Amino acid sequence: MKIWEAISTVLNNSRDPLRPKEIYQQIVNKNLYIFKAQDPIHVVINQFRRRCVNLSFPSAYKDKKYVRLSDGRYALSSYNVTNDAFSSPLIIEENTLIKLEHSLDHAYTLYCDSFKELLLEELRNLTPEQFEIFSKNFIKGFGFSNTRVTRRGKDGGIDGFGTLNIGISKLSVAFQCKRWKNKSVGIKNVNEFLGSISGMQKDGTFFDQGFFFTTSEFTADAKNVAKRKGAVPLVLVDGINLVEFMLKNNIGVTTRPLLKYTVSLDDMIDEEVGAA
Repeated sequence: MKIWEAISTVLNNSRDPLRPKEIYQQIVNKNLYIFKAQDPIHVVINQFRRRCVNLSFPSAYKDKKYVRLSDGRYALSSYNVTNDAFSSPLIIEENTLIKLEHSLDHAYTLYCDSFKELLLEELRNLTPEQFEIFSKNFIKGFGFSNTRVTRRGKDGGIDGFGTLNIGISKLSVAFQCKRWKNKSVGIKNVNEFLGSISGMQKDGTFFDQGFFFTTSEFTADAKNVAKRKGAVPLVLVDGINLVEFMLKNNIGVTTRPLLKYTVSLDDMIDEEVGAA
């Protein structure tokens, strides 16, 4: 049984309209549907918002099955309702809020896309030396320690190092940076870096993995070389993915909360309604 079928079953068996929490409790008590979400009541509310004949939700289903009453309860669309269910201040305000929320979500998507483009352009405007320092601190943001940048001109194709302690083992890595804008990183660049990190180094150590960072992109051949069997594992991170990693891990960016509210009065009045 689908969630909307469980909701319809409860409402069909009830003489009176019900609140979302009451419907949820009956669904659980009658074992009509198994909720896996952390906030199951919110799932029920979302079903109503997208299937109510008197709510204009942008992503609403064409087959609308319910109606929201002016007192906040819900019923099947066949329920004998008055015009108040369509013209009450509550319904009018909720429809207005739904439209504003949709506009806000759309604007936020545009904002995120624009911010990603700005952040990538900021990275491309760094000097090569600054991008190497950024890359050092980037892997440091993922828990790497002993991170450092090599001396320019003596790096042998390696721009920096780092280590990551994993339990009782230690992962030694090297990274290469290409702060490019209009030029793709090709197979030659990747091959040279793989050659630099393969085998024993001058200090007698070995690299377990390599990172190749660029603000541009990698050619298809370069990506295939990075997957070569038997070579040191190599992770290629292009400009788009670099920005995504920064945003997801709060590296090089700061965030401000954008609060959105949902009415949850049912949680406050449930006890009083039951006592009545």
